[in-house]
Amino acid sequence: MLPVLLMLLMVLLILTPNLFSMPFSMLLLLLMLLMVLLILPLSLFSMLSSMSIVLPISLMKSYLIS
Repeated sequence: MLPVLLMLLMVLLILTPNLFSMPFSMLLLLLMLLMVLLILPLSLFSMLSSMSIVLPISLMKSYLIS
């Protein structure tokens, strides 16, 4: 979670000089895009990691039962 916050801060720092020349709606769109781009990989990664934890356990259980 911390790296994501750091990335957001970096992006904000990069964008800050351009913020005042940009229309507000454009800014909102950009922020929404950023959020989506950040949240999607995170959720996918968490799903994958939980799967990688759950699958071996279930496999072990089925192996132990049989």
